Amino acid sequence: MKNRIKLLGLIALVTAIGFSLIACGDGGGGSKVPARVRAFDNSQPQGSPPMPSSPSMGPMRSAGFSEYDTFYTWMGSNKGTPTQITPTKFAFSTSIAFVASTGEFETVNNIFTVIDFAVPGGFTVTIGDIPTDITCSAILFTLSDVGGAVEFVWPGGEDGFNANSFYTGTFDTSTNKATIGFTSVDPNSARLAATINSSPPEVITAPLRNIAYGVGPEKKYSVNEIGTWELVGLSQQPSHFLFYPGPYVFIPFTPVHIPSSASLVTIHVSWNLDGIISHYNNNTASNYSDDIFVLKNGWWDGLQINLTVQ
Repeated sequence: MKNRIKLLGLIALVTAIGFSLIACGDGGGGSKVPARVRAFDNSQPQGSPPMPSSPSMGPMRSAGFSEYDTFYTWMGSNKGTPTQITPTKFAFSTSIAFVASTGEFETVNNIFTVIDFAVPGGFTVTIGDIPTDITCSAILFTLSDVGGAVEFVWPGGEDGFNANSFYTGTFDTSTNKATIGFTSVDPNSARLAATINSSPPEVITAPLRNIAYGVGPEKKYSVNEIGTWELVGLSQQPSHFLFYPGPYVFIPFTPVHIPSSASLVTIHVSWNLDGIISHYNNNTASNYSDDIFVLKNGWWDGLQINLTVQ
């Protein structure tokens, strides 16, 4: 197998999804059980528990998402109708920590662990221990700048990859697949790539950094910072707290109790990867130099989560 490395230092924005915290109430009973994350592509049969409908982001388009809609509308008008690509690798470096309902923060695993949503049958990794006799009432996904990789068959093969200087990564001539950083397909990166030969609207003020499953009856979008006490529904700021920079998407989450008799906690995280990457080629199939690859509008819609206790 021949790998060719292509170097370019353009941008370092959103590159990974970190499982940043679980907010837990009831104080805990002292004992702990192993916790694991199971990641998989929910567009394929995986043999996992059914994912609940409530955490799915669905067709949400609150006012905060208008900047994304404006950008993608411009892309369609100026770059042509995209083709959709399903990646064969969709990996992120992740960490997880717990926050009590009082706002106290406890790190479970400081080491970032790579998980891949595209692994056939799903990808499972143990992340540390979680206290028993508690109720987990919130889960927060934080977008960070650590690691991550996306792999897919590159249109135009090696020549097409060589022609486009925007993308950094490796190319495998035996499979015609390129592996690039997740940063490269972020909408912010795509907007900057589009400015090389044209002038897209100055929107997308910041990458979507956090997806929060917690209290509240409605899905909403916010560009403001959030304290952990807000995520778990506290009315006052506790003495121990953390801030995470926005923007945020909030999705209702049903608390899950972890009894003292529990032996294992599994966080099932799924993403619908079917056509999640949009390929804009300016309607010039033989010219790959200004092609743009970007996560499709609403890429967050296919993300779901479920917590099971054994």
